[in-house]
Amino acid sequence: MVAKLVGASVLACLVGFVALRGAAGAEPALFESRQLTPSGEYTGGIEGPAVDAAGTLYVVNFGRQGTIGKLRLGATRSELFARLLGGSIGNGIRFDREGRMYIADYKKHNVLVIEAGQSTPQVYFHSDRFNQPNDLAVASDGTLFASDPRFPHSGQIWRMCGVATERVAAR
Repeated sequence: MVAKLVGASVLACLVGFVALRGAAGAEPALFESRQLTPSGEYTGGIEGPAVDAAGTLYVVNFGRQGTIGKLRLGATRSELFARLLGGSIGNGIRFDREGRMYIADYKKHNVLVIEAGQSTPQVYFHSDRFNQPNDLAVASDGTLFASDPRFPHSGQIWRMCGVATERVAAR
C-alpha cells in the first residue's frame, strides 16, 4: 500500500513538473497561419500565388477559371486584376526584376506575360509541345523556367531566354 502511495506521489510530481516546464519553457510559434480571404472567393482551381514588389498577392482563378485576383497588403477581400485570353486557365505566377508577371497557361499551352503597370495578358511563349505548363521560376539573369507535367508519370522542364526556348529536361 505504501509503495502504491509513494509511486502515485512521484508520478503526480513528475506530471506537475512536466506541465510547469512545458508552460514556462514554451517558445512562441514561428509561424501562424490564418485565412486571408473569404471562402469561395477563388475556385477549386486556385493556384500560383505570387507577390509583387509592393506586397500585393496575385492568385489565379478568382471567382471563375481564367482570371487573376489580387489581394492588396492589409486587405481582407480580393479584387479582379485580369481576365486571361479566351480559354486560357492560369496555374503558376512569377514576377521578374522589372515587375513583369508571367503566368503558366496550362489549358492553351502558353506562358503569358503582363507588363508592369498593366493588366492585359499577352502570349510570351506558346508551344504545341507543351503538355500543360504548370509552375514557373525566374533566375537572377531573367531566364524563365516552366515545369510541364504529363500526368500521370512524366514531365519536362523548359527554359525560355528571350525568344530562344529549349527543353532542358524530360522524363
